[in-house]
Amino acid sequence: MTKHHDALRILVVEDETLLALDLSTMLEQLGHRVVGPASRLGDGLRLADAEPLDAALLDWNLNGVDSTRIAQRLIERQVPFALISGYAAHHFPSRLRNQPLLHKPYTLEDLEKVLDGLQAGAG
Repeated sequence: MTKHHDALRILVVEDETLLALDLSTMLEQLGHRVVGPASRLGDGLRLADAEPLDAALLDWNLNGVDSTRIAQRLIERQVPFALISGYAAHHFPSRLRNQPLLHKPYTLEDLEKVLDGLQAGAG
């Protein structure tokens, strides 16, 4: 396993309960603190506004609503984030196509690679 330098506070926005729980468990196994998880756009926006965050993982499709507004808030706050989706990057708005993508279904190793990339980009 990759060695992470610090525990990160990571916002999790995922509308599927089991996936949110699995992702939260994986993040905790890696030594990180989970903020959320949020399953709705409004909750995700509130957490993205109010919480101190080191990174975020955003499900692209939240019950039929895309998470662009949360992504924009994170960009404004300079919080590195990855999108979570079963879709390829070309389905996203052009300004988000270069964001790291955690492609469903993902493994612990996939998650680690994305987090390493977010940490490298932030540092």
